[in-house]
This record gives sequence, structure tokens and C-alpha cells, in this order.
Amino acid sequence: MKESVKMEVHNLIRKAGSVNELKGFWVIMYNIVELKMLSLAITEIE
Repeated sequence: MKESVKMEVHNLIRKAGSVNELKGFWVIMYNIVELKMLSLAITEIE
């Protein structure tokens, strides 16, 4: 199971091609996580 996931990720990275595209992907992922954390913190306060 884990091996197939690794292969999927590897294929996605290869498809992404350039490092810049990959960097953009991680920035987006990071921002999504940040937003989720923020919304959780806001709901905690309310």
C-alpha cells in the first residue's frame, strides 16, 4: 500500500517537472493548512 502511494507521489513530482512548479504546490498546501489552523483558532475563540 505504502509503496504504491510512494510511486504515485513520485509520478506526480515527475509530471510537475520544474522545481518552481513543485515549490508553488508546497506553498499552496502550506497556505491551506495555515487557513485551516486559523479557522480552527477563530472557532475556538467564538
